[in-house]
Amino acid sequence: MSEDAKFRAVVEQVGHAVVVCGSDGTVEYANPAFERLTGYEASEVVGHPYREVVPEGAVASAEEARRTALAGEPWRGELPLERASGEPRFVHQRVAPLRTEGGVTGVVVTATESTGSEEREARLRERFERLERTKRILDGVRPVIGVLLGASTREEVYESVCDELVATDVYDVAWIGDYHPERGEVILRSLSGVVEGAELGSFVVDLASSEDDPIARAVRTNDVQVVTDPAEHLGSTPLPIDLDRDLAGGGVVPLAHGGTVYGVLGLYTARPAAFEEYERVVLAEVGAVVGYAYHAIENRQLLLSDTVVEVEFRSTDTRLHAVAASAEYGGRFELQSLVPAPDGTLLAYVEVRDVDPRVVLESMADSPDVRECRVIREDATDEAALVQCQLVAGFIALTVAEYGANVRSMVIEDGVMDVVCEVSPQTDVRSFVEHVTTASPDTELVRKRERPRTTPVRESESRRLVERLTARQRDALEAAYRAGYFEWSRESTAEEVAAAMGITAPTFHKHLRKGLNTLMTSLFEENDPA
Repeated sequence: MSEDAKFRAVVEQVGHAVVVCGSDGTVEYANPAFERLTGYEASEVVGHPYREVVPEGAVASAEEARRTALAGEPWRGELPLERASGEPRFVHQRVAPLRTEGGVTGVVVTATESTGSEEREARLRERFERLERTKRILDGVRPVIGVLLGASTREEVYESVCDELVATDVYDVAWIGDYHPERGEVILRSLSGVVEGAELGSFVVDLASSEDDPIARAVRTNDVQVVTDPAEHLGSTPLPIDLDRDLAGGGVVPLAHGGTVYGVLGLYTARPAAFEEYERVVLAEVGAVVGYAYHAIENRQLLLSDTVVEVEFRSTDTRLHAVAASAEYGGRFELQSLVPAPDGTLLAYVEVRDVDPRVVLESMADSPDVRECRVIREDATDEAALVQCQLVAGFIALTVAEYGANVRSMVIEDGVMDVVCEVSPQTDVRSFVEHVTTASPDTELVRKRERPRTTPVRESESRRLVERLTARQRDALEAAYRAGYFEWSRESTAEEVAAAMGITAPTFHKHLRKGLNTLMTSLFEENDPA
């Protein structure tokens, strides 16, 4: 008897299931114990990928085990196999490298049924079912991300998000509403999964009594809220949804970016065990992406518009630290630039006149709303200094920026702050104004007007160059410029600029050098007469 025949005779007599796969995962041999364990005939699996006998939710783990073995290391663990009947069978598997004279040319899988208490078996089955539910949720929300990447208006987001979520079998009803904090109101914008032509309305969100209202809790806490009794919840809202529908659960997702809640997404499903922790984590990410899409749409509309709406505010709100410092110490503070940091904060570069800047910064040292304040340069003859501060919260510039508006100027003198902002004509200016005045109660609207965007030739050329930079490159270049990194001698080191932006020095250098290379290419190569 040949060695191969002896090997086959032994393997076919053992009680463990044995499967031999090639390096690409194709089954080359399966013994009788495998047939008894799975209900498949060997002829049904030989020549097919091994993953076909693995439940969908465990394919990734099975592939990881195969790659480990192909790298020369055996893998051990518990994974389900799918019986011919479709039922998963939990087994202990050992996946070992198949070594020949040519090296590792495949893998050998041995499997034995997991033994132990019924409780342990139940835990394994529950874990597998959770994996399958997670995959189902991810497959259901994945199309939404593609929709958001191409959306140019809020209306596209409203309709597409709801339609895509209901088009899968994950959710039965979806709705989106805009949140208006100044009126405590949610205005419905889109509704899918109900009778076409259903009338959309609005409803009041009372944050003061939010314990029993998942919509109010979602707005107040910025966390996904679970609706355990959809019929009772829907009965307290004007949502045109049939209360007799078999809905097992629901969820309310805040749509937020940078601390601003733009709206809420409501979802209802007949699925049992819905809105568990893993699903809430996924939906929280969806809410953050939708919120960012709203913010990006506002910014894009402002950049592309031929006209802008100029909005001017005046504030005496001493809860704003710069206003309080001006009222106490005097002096004049004028904003020079705002640079976004990756963590959502803003780097503010402020010119301080007629007051010792160190006294002002000392007064802000214990504030949780401002951090990393430092003097970049001083001009004794002009009695002026350039100060850098990282704004975390409690500053009107953050509120304005979160809404997608552009701060054109900001001057603080004698405890009074004047701010001029620009928003696109498509912006709901009333909501924007109420958003700002709600965040800073001692702030009032001075005026608003629509005017043509003025773009001098020099500014137009500068914008053309800047538009070639990525956001990270642009922010790194401006932060470096404002901090005096390019001065001789340098007023800030790379490490100081990077720390202010909340990134590492190597990351800062990467963005800076790539941005400079883009600008130099535009300046020299495109204008080369050759």
